[in-house]
This record gives sequence, C-alpha cells and structure tokens, in this order.
Amino acid sequence: MTIKSTLARELESLILPADSIVNVVDQFQEELLSRLQTNTISMLPQCLVPDKRSRWNPEDKILTIDFGGTRLKFAIISLPQIVIEYNDAFELTYNIVDSNFFNQIIYTICTRLAANGYIKKKNESSEASKFFVSVTFSFPLNPEGEVVAMGKGFVMTDTLQGSTVKQLIQSSFDRIISENIEEFFCTMNVCHVINDAIAVSLTSKFICENDSISLIIGTGTNACFEVPYGYLPPFKRDALRETLPSSYNKETLNFKHVLINSEIGFIGKNVIALQPFDIHGAISYEMPLECVTSGKLLPLSLKNILLQYNIIPKNFPVEFNGELVCQLAEGSTNAWFENEHYALICQIARLLIKRAAFYVAAIVQAIDIITGCKNYNFIHIGYVGSFLHNSNFYREQIKYYSSIHIKLQFLNHSNLLGAAIATYLNKSDNQVQ
Repeated sequence: MTIKSTLARELESLILPADSIVNVVDQFQEELLSRLQTNTISMLPQCLVPDKRSRWNPEDKILTIDFGGTRLKFAIISLPQIVIEYNDAFELTYNIVDSNFFNQIIYTICTRLAANGYIKKKNESSEASKFFVSVTFSFPLNPEGEVVAMGKGFVMTDTLQGSTVKQLIQSSFDRIISENIEEFFCTMNVCHVINDAIAVSLTSKFICENDSISLIIGTGTNACFEVPYGYLPPFKRDALRETLPSSYNKETLNFKHVLINSEIGFIGKNVIALQPFDIHGAISYEMPLECVTSGKLLPLSLKNILLQYNIIPKNFPVEFNGELVCQLAEGSTNAWFENEHYALICQIARLLIKRAAFYVAAIVQAIDIITGCKNYNFIHIGYVGSFLHNSNFYREQIKYYSSIHIKLQFLNHSNLLGAAIATYLNKSDNQVQ
C-alpha cells in the first residue's frame, strides 16, 4: 500500500459521516422542529403563501428590480407564461445610499424602458403605461421593511431612517415621473419588496409544482419551504400578523400556509463532526451545515487539508473557491498542482463533496417530513447557487445519498422571476389592486 493510498483511506475515515442517513434525517428533523418553535434567528416566517392560483393575464406589465449588489438588474416579465420580455443591467457607481441613490437608479431604469418602447412619450399615447413593480432586495431588512445594513461598498445615510425600501422606491418613481412626465408617460405601483431567499422559493413554487422546497447552495447554504400557519409558535404568529393587512384574522390564517426562511446553515451542531481542518473561525461552530456544504467554506477545508499534509506550500498562489473545487471534483485539466499529487487532490475534493451531499440529502428529506406533506417517492427541488449548479458530481451525490428520488432544477433569473411571481400570486389572491 502506497503512502498516497494510506492517506486517502485516513482522510476518508475522517471526512465521510459514520452515522446512517436515516439517523441524521431524524436528528435534523428534531432540530428543525425545535428551531421552528423556539429560535429567534432561524426558521422565521416570511410571508403567507398565496393559495388562489387564478389565471390572471394582466394587461399591465410587471417590472422587476434586483438589488443584489453593485450591478443592478431589471426586467419586464409576463405571467403566467413566465416570459422575460426584456431584461437589462447596469453598474451602480454611486455608493452613498440616500434619496439621490434611488432617484438615479429609477431615472436610469425609466430611460432604458423608454428607449426600448415600454414607456411612451406623452405626445405619443393617450393613456399612460401602467406597471406593477416588484423588488428583490438582497440586503437585510427589519420586520417593517427598513434597511438594517448594506455591505459591498455601500454607505448608508440617515435618509433611510423611518422609511421602508418600498416607500423609498415608490417615492423615487413618483418624483422621476412627475419631473419628466413628457418623456415618461407612465404610472408605477410598487407592490412587493422581498429578499433573495423568498424570491428563490416563489420561483420554485411556481415552476416546480410537485413540491415546495427551494434550496440555495452558493457562497452560503439556505432553504425555504412551506408549513401550515398552525405550526408556528405564538411569538412567530404574532410577528407575522403585524406585517399583514387587517383583513387577516386568526380564523382566516388557520387555513393558510406560510413561507419559512429556515437559515439551515445553523443546523447540525450535535450531528456534524467537524474536523480541525473544517475550523475557519467562530462561523464553523455557529453554522456547521453551511461550513461543510457551501462554496465559500468547503474549499477552505480542502486548502487546510493540503497544507496539513504538505501537499501544497504555505504560499500557494491559487485562491480556493467553489469554482476550483468543482473543477477538481470533475477531474478537469490540471493547471496549478504538481502532477504527482493531482489525482490525490481530486480524490480529496470528491470526498468533501460527498460529505456535503450526504448532509444536503439529509436536510432535504428532513424538511420534506416536517412540511406535513411527505412525498414518499419524489421531491422536486428548485435551486440556485453557482457551487451546486457547476458541479454535476455534487448533484449526483445528493441523489445517491437520498432514500427517495430527488429532481434538482436550476432556477435561472430567480431574483427577477420571484419578485414578479410575488405580485402575480398576490394579485390573484386579491392582495394587489
């Protein structure tokens, strides 16, 4: 037996879970239910799930905006066909987040819509174009919809205090249109502001009608799913009711389902056996599932292993990220590592992804059980995240470890589609006028 094969066996025993998938599913299920009932930072209800699926065929257009970072995206989307009629994007060069920040964005959007014929000049039409507007806002908001924090180089100002993102965007549309009514003969009704996890979930619900679980595995790990309103503990019911129109009383809500933003990265403290090479600071202990499954932290475990066993030097110039791990798992062309170690490095990368897939398969099956509508034969999961999307090996291993058939469907443009779907479904449910 060679040194390399001995090392591979040693690492296999350290990395791959010793417990059975059945036991891990049971333990994950217990932790999810416990967090649903008691935790204040995970398993939080985000919104009601619209349940009235009338085939609304709007004459008015849905304009969706994706605030996800320094590149802003927007689109005109037709539903129920889910057709992106027009989409565009531009870089945000103004980083001071005040009223002018939103005004500049809205002016650019209106200018480009006008240039592409979606907004007419006043002398070209007898009736103003009408748009519903939905927004995916990927920065933290408080329960009232106000901005809590913004990273990625943006600087918040006091202007934001006391105003919701919805109010700020509506105010900017009103101002830009009124100041340029001859050029922008239109009305804009801002209907929804949702976060990216909810956008993914709504896109999944609409496209993957066989199930209601959505998955995010990119730089982080998360999942959204539906549970009956009655599953919520009193303090979470109260918090949700405060965000709803007064027309929703307790009796009405008892027949509703709610969308849960699970923050599953926190799961697994007593289940997942982290190794020394998995420790990347306090976050590894706080978020063990994210540590072993995400495209940000899993590659760092690979780097630590290679350093620990002197397979690479300490000053190795390559960034360890999800893209690199995907290439190694697929055995792509070696551009960085010594040929004598390359096969072993690929094997280690695959071991780490096998472990990740084991726990993803377990958490998905646990979620399937606690939703109250366990599907014994099939789970259809809509997902986003470049790490999972770019690794066929990762996806195949999730299916391998699952005791039931899992279909994984990539949801392209989910931040744009999910926002439009929120407005579409809620208009069908008579919540948008």
